[in-house]
Amino acid sequence: MPGAEVKADLWFSEYITPFDVYQHGVRKLYVAETTAYQDLAIVDLGTYGKAMFLDGKLQCAIGDEALYHEPLCHVPCLLHGSPQRVLVLGGGDGGAARELLKWDTVERVDIVDIDDRVIQTCREHLQEIHRGALDDRRVRIHATDAWGYVQSNGEQYDIILSDLTDPLEHGPSLALFTREFFLAVKMRLRHGGVFVTQAGPTSLVESPMHPRIVRTLRAVFSSVQAFQAFIPSYGSPQGFAVASDRSLRVRGDAVVEHVDRLIAEHIRGARLVKLDGIMFTGLFCLPKDLREQIDREQVIYSLKKGGTAPDTLIGTKDGDADATIAPERRPI
Repeated sequence: MPGAEVKADLWFSEYITPFDVYQHGVRKLYVAETTAYQDLAIVDLGTYGKAMFLDGKLQCAIGDEALYHEPLCHVPCLLHGSPQRVLVLGGGDGGAARELLKWDTVERVDIVDIDDRVIQTCREHLQEIHRGALDDRRVRIHATDAWGYVQSNGEQYDIILSDLTDPLEHGPSLALFTREFFLAVKMRLRHGGVFVTQAGPTSLVESPMHPRIVRTLRAVFSSVQAFQAFIPSYGSPQGFAVASDRSLRVRGDAVVEHVDRLIAEHIRGARLVKLDGIMFTGLFCLPKDLREQIDREQVIYSLKKGGTAPDTLIGTKDGDADATIAPERRPI
């Protein structure tokens, strides 16, 4: 490799597309196991430090996880203004809980992660990410599936945050990006509540997932805004979407000032590494072709008729009959 000294003897190959691979050089392997739900690995990537992989896809790395967790957590909190109760779907690494607890208004965070092994392993090996948040008295951990929790639990939340893995075929998150699930989430929101989800890569040559998730949200919520952040260790831009039935103002000088004021008022004991008013508005500046594709998108992710936990999703197009849409398939 010209101009670089290769120091890794072990490499993790993460497929970005069937033709593109991100090679992660591994300095040390801490955990490699197959849980009841997915393949789990904790490694030291050298450049980015300790990191977690699920089903071969990088979830978070110490070196740049703030570029993921700060937008995911603080965008909905800033749009709400004074969140008290927050539900995190997924989030077993504890990074989302860590960020949410920076808000002096937050009284309780419920984490719902189906895979108890992820929670246990991250508690032991990724202290640099959760920083004790998993053991904070305000945090309650529920090792159960998000679908069942949202459907059966009567709790109401100011913020619901979906930190789930992508809807990969045979993956544990497949049903949790559908119109039916988003409707169930909406029922758990307090008046004026805000929902946010990671929404797959925004690179249109990689996947149609992001516009379809946004389109599905727009079938449920009156106000939906897509945004993105570039996380270097991911190798491609990461999409998010925030949704509510309240108006979501995300652009303009007044928004910059408002965001900076809220951060100064409510995040006093802990510093944000990446996010301020300028970055907040910048997150929503999507490329023209992506905005156009989101506006054109007609596919809505939905369950198979009569189903509650599908093997495949149904893509419903306006004016068309239901057509089976294969979920994003990760090459092995």
